[in-house]
This record gives sequence, C-alpha cells and structure tokens, in this order.
Amino acid sequence: MIVIHITDGLGTGGQERQLVELLKGVNRSPGVRTVVVVLSREVHFEEIDRLPQVEVVHLPRRWRKDPTVALRLASLCRRRRADLLVAWGPMSAVYGAFVAATQRIKLVNFMIQNAPDHIPPLSSLWIRRAVTFPLSSVVVANSRAGLAAYQTRRPSAVIYNGFDPDRVRHLTPPEAVRARFGLRRPYVVGMVASFSSKKDQLTLVQAAARLFGERNDVEILFVGDGPCLAGCRAWASRVAPGRIHFLGRQRDVESIVNLFSIGVLTTYTEGLSNAIMEYMALAKPVIATDGGGTCELVVDGETGYLVAQGDVEGVARRLIQLLDQPDLATRMGEAGRARLFSEFSFDRMVEAHLDLYRRLLS
Repeated sequence: MIVIHITDGLGTGGQERQLVELLKGVNRSPGVRTVVVVLSREVHFEEIDRLPQVEVVHLPRRWRKDPTVALRLASLCRRRRADLLVAWGPMSAVYGAFVAATQRIKLVNFMIQNAPDHIPPLSSLWIRRAVTFPLSSVVVANSRAGLAAYQTRRPSAVIYNGFDPDRVRHLTPPEAVRARFGLRRPYVVGMVASFSSKKDQLTLVQAAARLFGERNDVEILFVGDGPCLAGCRAWASRVAPGRIHFLGRQRDVESIVNLFSIGVLTTYTEGLSNAIMEYMALAKPVIATDGGGTCELVVDGETGYLVAQGDVEGVARRLIQLLDQPDLATRMGEAGRARLFSEFSFDRMVEAHLDLYRRLLS
C-alpha cells in the first residue's frame, strides 16, 4: 500500500501534530509505504526524520494558489504509483481532488479539523468544500461536531486524535524549565495555541485580571505565535506586567505543560484539540470553551470545566475554584489522564486510519 499525504506544512499546530503522530504509528506497520508531500519548506517536527518508512517530498507553492502544484503532485503520484491520497487542510484537498479525478486515485479528505458554528455560503471554506467533497472517496473529521458543521453528503467517518504516551516519558525537569523562563510563583496557568482568529487568548488575559486580584501566587503562560500575538501582548501589559508570559513557538511543549497547575483553551471554534490532550496526558485539570469537539474530549465537572465562549467571569471563577481546591484539581487531572488513554489511545487512532485505507482499497 502506497499512501501519499498532502499538507501545507509541518510547522507547529494541532493538525500537523496529528499527522506526525499518525506517521509514527503507520511507520511500524509492515506493508505500508508513506510519502508526505509538504507544500512548503517548513518542518518543525524532528522525529519525522527518524521514520524509515516515511519519505518527505517538498513541493513548495510559488504563490498562494499555485496551479502548478497540482501538476507536480500528479507527476509524483504516477512515479510513486500511489494507491491513496490523504489531504490535510482545505488547499491540500483542492490539489488532491484534481489529482484524484485525473489519475483515478482514491482521496481521503481530512480537511475537517474544526467545527465552526456557521460557514458563510461564499466563504473560501464553503467553496473548497463544494469543490473537494464530491471528488473525495470519503470525508473524515476528527470530531462528530466537525462532521456535522460541514454537512457532507459523501461517505464520511470520524477518527479521533490519539495520544502517544512516549511523548510524556522523557521530560525536562520542572526546575530547569522554570529557570529557563524565569518563573518564580508556585502556580502556573497555561494555554497552548496559535495566536489566530480561531483562538481566544484575550479571554484568558482578561480573566487573569480578576484572578490576580484574588491571588498573588499565580503566573500565566502562553505557548504559540501567530498574527494576533502583538494585540494580545499589548492587552497583557496593561493587566499585569511581568506575570503574563508569552513563550512563542516551542519544541518541548510537553515539558512546559508539565509545569501547569491548570490547562486552559479558550477558542472560537475547535475540532478535537491536541493541546487539551497534552494537558490530560500530564494529569492537568482543563478549563475550555464549550462547543465544537471539545465536549467530546472534556467531561464537564469530571475532567475539568466547560465555559461559554468569551465568558471571562466564568473562566476566572473556575480558575480560582481549582486553585483554592487542590484536591479537586488533582482528581480532575487524574480522571482526564485515565479518559485520554482509555478513549483516545494512540493505537486506536492508527488502526482506525489503516482500517479505513484497507476498506477503500479492497
């Protein structure tokens, strides 16, 4: 079986992490040869170089909507005699749909990685959905909410993200991480997410103002970068200079999450969050925005708390509650870890993908 995956890049991000995790699992499966076509030069995950069954091919776009990519991709598929295409992301799905139609290769469309409340009829997402879904053999989402949001009429499936426990077995000692970033207070509240229009770091910044009024022993960490970083940093400078830290893009994210007392994810739309899975793997209680696929991962009142979108007061209240009740925080964190490795296991995710491929090619 020769499978070609298409992705815009392999930089930091939940979708990219999900793809790399899948490649690690498939690399252990005999009889599967994998080619990853990256539409840029960006490769953040070093572990991909240690996968002998995985070949990485760069087909960088010369401009944003470069039609020559489709031609180069079709040529590559012919040379590699591809059996299956898997598209990660909307633009990758457009190129994959062209190749699937012209080369008669089955296409797995994995562009559904979030669950927006509404997709405007003339938006680029709607247009790409209308173009790529009819040419896909199957449309896959990483949450039930995502599949419902995109309203596909094609054969579809939900495959949840899986978490590899090896990622949290060899962590940098907490003291070294604290020293690296100059953290001196005993409690750390953290959020791992890109600073994009889909994320809502500002709600946590505003909640921090209320939190800092109650406690002087807490610091806030943000891990990630993106176009909305500067605006959020400006807000934070007015709230509490020196107590809200922006770490930018980091490689050893798990060691940083290990410092968290509470993991937070406030967003506008979400599929199945890899950041929340990292929190749960390290037994951190979760406070997250309700909606999308988050409620499929976080059990409200058991593994953490779900709050309404933009509910600054709700986030602040739950932060104070968990910090004031460490036993409750510990119970929720342990329950989250148990749920993650029971319901969202790495092996289950890999086998679900391989089973889908086999069914399509049988």
